[in-house]
Order: sequence, then C-alpha cells, then structure tokens
Amino acid sequence: MAVHLVRHAAAGTRDPGDGHDDERRLDARGQRQADALADLLEDADVVCIASSPARRCVETVLPLAQRGGLDVAPRTELYEGT
Repeated sequence: MAVHLVRHAAAGTRDPGDGHDDERRLDARGQRQADALADLLEDADVVCIASSPARRCVETVLPLAQRGGLDVAPRTELYEGT
C-alpha cells in the first residue's frame, strides 16, 4: 500500500487580520494545483483520503476525492503543529 503525503496547495499569505487561519481558502493558483494533484493521482487507486480540518487542506484534496467518489476524512492529528 502506498501512502501519499501532500502539503496543502497555495492559499495566499497568512494574515492575522483575516480571522481564524483554519478558514483560509485556496487561491486561484491553489485551485489549479488541487486539480493537478487529482490528475496526478487519478490512476493511483486511492481508497482513503485524510486531511487536516483546515479549509485549505480539505480543498486541496477535494477534487481527488470527488473524482474517486470518496469522502475527505478530517483528522485533527493532521493540524499544523500536532
């Protein structure tokens, strides 16, 4: 079984004035990266997708999950700094 560990796609600059960082979304570049990730792993026989609950992380793997008919399992153990 292969395990693919992926950092979240581009989500702009972290700005403390924008509210809670967990809600930071992917920017346009990040959306393209998320789609490219889905293209890259499309034939990888992915059966499970876990992600940090941070929005940018979930959005990174969402295109892959949707193509495979999978859910994204949010795991607090994958938060930054844990």
